[in-house]
Amino acid sequence: MLSGGLQMIRDHPLFGVGPERIHSEFPRYYSGTDLARANFYYGHLENNIVQIGAERGLLCLAAFFWFIFELYASLVAMLR
Repeated sequence: MLSGGLQMIRDHPLFGVGPERIHSEFPRYYSGTDLARANFYYGHLENNIVQIGAERGLLCLAAFFWFIFELYASLVAMLR
């Protein structure tokens, strides 16, 4: 699932494949046999960072990291 997500990021770097479109796009990027099983859920890539990058793009992923950094910096400032 990780390799499929990374390939999605390579193919759609700026804006990703689109919100909630992992489920419909994933079969194009996965070559395993598990996909035919009825209980195989592939709506989430099992890694939140890759999920954000593949679904929303690298711009949103950069904003996510900026948010986490700012949150951490403000928490450290409050503790001092």
